[in-house]
Amino acid sequence: SGCTALSDGVCRALAKAAKRLTYLDLSRCGLLTDRTLRAWAQSANARQFRTLKLAELPKITDMGVTELLEMNGGTLRSVSFAECARLSGPSCLAVASHSLEDVDLSGWPRLDDDALSTMIAMCGDPDHKLKASDHRSGGKGQLKSLVLRDSPGLTDGISRALLEVKVGQGRQEGAPEGHG
Repeated sequence: SGCTALSDGVCRALAKAAKRLTYLDLSRCGLLTDRTLRAWAQSANARQFRTLKLAELPKITDMGVTELLEMNGGTLRSVSFAECARLSGPSCLAVASHSLEDVDLSGWPRLDDDALSTMIAMCGDPDHKLKASDHRSGGKGQLKSLVLRDSPGLTDGISRALLEVKVGQGRQEGAPEGHG
């Protein structure tokens, strides 16, 4: 991470050459675009990633994130898209379609209560009680860590969704008794 001169071309070549990656951190490689995400989505690695750290990539969009996450074979457990200012609701919902344990969506100025509420409901639906029309493939309620710092589009309205869904097994720090 932090390779400020790393280009899409190098990442596309790496995506073709690497065959058994389960962890990828391209954070703070500011030149990267959706072309890099597309190359990884089309790689042999896409179905086996367990951790993706793609924070502080100002050029990636919802389209690239959605394409990459749709190709994962259900192995993904941790994602960070922190400080990716162009990401919004569609990326949030793509994240929610996985059984993730750790999610960092910090610094998304376009993240809103509706998208996050839907994501939380999907992640907190271990028995798949939500209708299929409510979510694509549904999370399995394993979310343990959710980081949302510096997300100005979120309001106090999101607190209800947070309190209605268990995150992890124990009571959340700061949550009222009986809500976690």
